[in-house]
Amino acid sequence: MHYRQKFETCPEQSQRIRSRTNCPADKEPTRASDGTNFPAQLVRDEIFRLRRGAALTLVEMVVAMAIMAIVFAAVLPELRVIRNSWDSKADAAEALQNGRVLMDHLYRNLSKAVRITAVSDWRETLGYIEFQDNDGSIARYDIGADSYVEFGPIGNPSELAGPVSQLQFTCFDACDLDTPTTDIDEIRSVKFKATLLNLSPLGQDRTFTGQAYLRTNAISFGESVTPGVAVWDRIEVEAIGRIDAISSQASVSTNSTSSNKIIVEDVGMIDADVFVGPGGDPERVIRLFGFGKIKGSTGILTQVVDMPVPTEPKMGDSVGDRTYEGLQTETISGNLYCDKFEIKNFAKVEIAGNVTILADKGFTIQDFGQLRLLEGATLTLYTKNNFEAKNAAQINVNTADPSRFMINHLGSSPIEVDGSSRLFATVLAPYGQLHIKDFAQFYGTFRGREVKVYDHGQLHTVSIITREGILP
Repeated sequence: MHYRQKFETCPEQSQRIRSRTNCPADKEPTRASDGTNFPAQLVRDEIFRLRRGAALTLVEMVVAMAIMAIVFAAVLPELRVIRNSWDSKADAAEALQNGRVLMDHLYRNLSKAVRITAVSDWRETLGYIEFQDNDGSIARYDIGADSYVEFGPIGNPSELAGPVSQLQFTCFDACDLDTPTTDIDEIRSVKFKATLLNLSPLGQDRTFTGQAYLRTNAISFGESVTPGVAVWDRIEVEAIGRIDAISSQASVSTNSTSSNKIIVEDVGMIDADVFVGPGGDPERVIRLFGFGKIKGSTGILTQVVDMPVPTEPKMGDSVGDRTYEGLQTETISGNLYCDKFEIKNFAKVEIAGNVTILADKGFTIQDFGQLRLLEGATLTLYTKNNFEAKNAAQINVNTADPSRFMINHLGSSPIEVDGSSRLFATVLAPYGQLHIKDFAQFYGTFRGREVKVYDHGQLHTVSIITREGILP
């Protein structure tokens, strides 16, 4: 067959031939490997035909667009979830900040109120509370029309925090912190609860709680109460810890004149007057770090605070360990000398009459255990080893009178109050330390070696070193 006929019959073969011979399409005549000539126009026509056949058709474009639409339909919901998640986290952070501001605002103002003048029922979820301030004016917390918490003088409030779905106030009197009351003449403590809304579609609301122990409407603690919080060495308040005064004359002091013996740091606060040892320099003894703050005045003691050493009572032979646990209620009406004394797992121990307990190897109340003093009862405790109130222990809470429970700590181990426990007591621990942490609260007085309040712990002191013993 002639070569031209071969080329016209099999263009693919001509393309391969052209590639092998490196024959340019724009030159004529072109010679094949066997010496046969054929026109370059045929090569150009074939290349044009192949190029024209490689273009996208309308059907291919429609299919590609359909695939792209499917991909976007699958990706867009994920992008929407990512955006909603980001909005939710931003709203959650805002709700957290608003909640903290609101709780701190409630605590600061209610704990300094002269008296409560009106309050909503404790079952009302959108409640209010009114109180008289130090300057005689009446202020009010309430819910505005836009669900924001408002605060200020009656008739002229300002938005404080929100939006909220709950603002609830539960008040208690001085002798019963379990049964709510709305009698404004008996209110001693106020619990408050607020739920901040997260407006993001995927967000979760945040609930905050707090409690203020009022300085006013106060019961009388009697002259037998050891005055104030006084140590001969060191006081530390840190990590949102707090020491405050729930009577107008309460103070905190150290007998030391050395540097850095009273340290307040990490958003810690002492809301009371603070004094250093005789001849000391408050600027040298007292140190503030970070956001630490002292809201009272500072001064110098004219004489050191006495730290007497308790005398261990003679009580015969020990009866061994005494453990109370489970859903039981026991009454102690006589003196007791034991090795370990323990109340735990929801057990209740009630003290009837004037009782003395000597615990050689430790005194522990934990896991919702309760120690209650019946009407007219007092308890004097001597401990040689550890004293622990932890995991929501409740000690003398029913009377709320620290003078009725006296703790004489004979050892050097710390007195630990933690895990949301509450303790009302007068403590003498000349060699010991008082540690309050993890949302625990101590009400009363302390004289000893050292005090440390941290991790949201709170120490509420009820009395003061007499003014005659303080330099102005």
